[in-house]
Amino acid sequence: MIDKIDLEQRIATYRLSDPMIVLIGPMGAGKTTVGRKLAQNLHLDFVDTDQAIEQNAGCRITEIFEQEGEEGFRQREKQALETYCCLSGTVIATGGGAILAETNRRMMRNGIVIYLHATPVQQFQRIKKRTHRPNFNPDDGVDSLIRLMKVREPLYRGEADFTVNTGKQSIELIISAIEKFLVGL
Repeated sequence: MIDKIDLEQRIATYRLSDPMIVLIGPMGAGKTTVGRKLAQNLHLDFVDTDQAIEQNAGCRITEIFEQEGEEGFRQREKQALETYCCLSGTVIATGGGAILAETNRRMMRNGIVIYLHATPVQQFQRIKKRTHRPNFNPDDGVDSLIRLMKVREPLYRGEADFTVNTGKQSIELIISAIEKFLVGL
């Protein structure tokens, strides 16, 4: 995670030659896992906006939803993107719903946008035991994820410079596909 002092130094030494890579996709698609490994392979910094929001707020996202509602959380999400979507040399894993706001989509376009795709069934298998996910109730099974994807999938696809399926592939194959795409730019 980039601390405040390092963030100020990074902004001051911004170089256009360093890429900013923005990972989008639904919960459970692997944005954090892939992002961390991709950043390591490319010698870039890594930021998970959900983790940054929790760190800044001093509480979990579910608590933010409970205390401030989704609108409050989305405002925090926008602020996190404003902070990090200006950093070259960074891989940014966004929250699954960050794509919903046009303002956020505009900020993401400052970088290379990669859509990590997973089907609702694949997502469910990965997150069914996690109880800290807003907009997801494990008791609903796949249904809540299907509803979210109906709204978000066209936005993910519309913003993506590259799409990679994360369902059954190993992280090594996913990273390799992304790296091959980046080399071709």
